[in-house]
Amino acid sequence: METACQWFLYFVSYSILGWACETVYCSVGSRKFINRGFLNGPVCPVYGVGAVLVIWLLRSADRNLAALFFAGMMVTTILEYITSVILEKLFHMKWWDYSRYKFQINGRVCLLNSLMFGGLCVILMRVLHPWVSEMIGRIPTWLLPWLCLGILAIFIADTFVTVRSILVLKGKLDEIQRVVEEVRTRTESTAAQLRAEWQEKAQESRAAFQTRLEQYRLPEGMSLKEFAEERRKEAAAVMKNNAWLHHRLLKAFPNLTSAHHADAFARLKDHLKIAQRKKSQSSSDTEQKI
Repeated sequence: METACQWFLYFVSYSILGWACETVYCSVGSRKFINRGFLNGPVCPVYGVGAVLVIWLLRSADRNLAALFFAGMMVTTILEYITSVILEKLFHMKWWDYSRYKFQINGRVCLLNSLMFGGLCVILMRVLHPWVSEMIGRIPTWLLPWLCLGILAIFIADTFVTVRSILVLKGKLDEIQRVVEEVRTRTESTAAQLRAEWQEKAQESRAAFQTRLEQYRLPEGMSLKEFAEERRKEAAAVMKNNAWLHHRLLKAFPNLTSAHHADAFARLKDHLKIAQRKKSQSSSDTEQKI
């Protein structure tokens, strides 16, 4: 009978293996390294949770290959759906979206992934877990609690840093969205006033109207162009804060979206792409000079 420490090490082991599979799969497809994980470290906790659930629930089905495959597919699909809902509710962001796939449910799960997870469950129970459980069983009993405490401390620290980064990102999106909405409101208000003036002074020449458009002042005594430029600089300053952490998250989850900050999220993605392009160009120029 396994102890709590052994179950925890199962969770850690399969979180690391899951991260490795996800990272290799996404990196090969993108032709560049992508740290495919919710956390900064080399772990995907959802894989660890899924593996532990499969081991715990499906031990009695491991002799029947078909039963193991379909039961594993159901367990992991339900887990993926619940995880998607929880992450979206907590952070108001959609971390993956399978809407473009056939046979999908609300973009959260799809048949292709479910079949793949079913196959992985068979490999887990028939190949991986006997070997992993044997390796963990060889760890001295006195060492297990200390090893688990050390890993748990690292895990908690990584979780704290990652969640804080996501909350900062959410605050950043709130600020950018505020700026976008302010510019949009001011622009629409100004356009409405200009249309009213145009109707009142339809007899003015086009050149005279263009002059009035350029000289038009907002209530604060600032031109519309100056107002928009000031807001643009304000948004750019907000985007620079913790940019590297947010760039890692966007690389790891390229389909990440935010229902509450659609415009702000699009602008943040564009900003990070431009910054990364400039950084790569700068590095290339430096190498050429050397």
